[in-house]
Amino acid sequence: MGQVERAIEFYERALAITREIGDRSGESYAFLGLGKALLTTGEFPKARQHCQEARDLGVPETSHLAALVLGTVLLHQCDPAAGETFVDTAVRCRARLDKTAGLYEPRYALAAALIGQAVCDPRWAEEGERAELLAPALAEYQRALEICATPGVVRDVLRDLEMIQAAGIKGMEPAFELLEGYIAEKKEAQ
Repeated sequence: MGQVERAIEFYERALAITREIGDRSGESYAFLGLGKALLTTGEFPKARQHCQEARDLGVPETSHLAALVLGTVLLHQCDPAAGETFVDTAVRCRARLDKTAGLYEPRYALAAALIGQAVCDPRWAEEGERAELLAPALAEYQRALEICATPGVVRDVLRDLEMIQAAGIKGMEPAFELLEGYIAEKKEAQ
């Protein structure tokens, strides 16, 4: 909605409350929200810190998401640890999916992590390699779409991709086309 400063304010309030009452899950969600909001404002050091804190709390519902946003922050900072962080994200997503394969959110996060791994691969510089590098992510996006393809969810997923792309990454068009095509298909069906 374009009210990032307001979101940051509310996440900071939520963080204070969750810490006061000892709600680790709420604390993790607040750190994650702060990390995502600060990523959009370009405050990368603070975003990085909050994402690390969310990830390190080890809350299953958020640790993989925090790792994904952290990888994106590191990508923006041109930090070589971005690739390893996207691998960690994939491991965390697969651990959740091993327990409950039908969860759509970690499935989408896994696909985004695979995109992150692809763009961090040295072969990404070769345009002819990109289709092969993107193939696992596209397959994962397709699985996620089969589980849940509501337009709001897909738009959120597209924002994750946009944040990766905003790090100066070129060549992710097949992923955008897959997801945007699904939204367009849903609109036509209405």
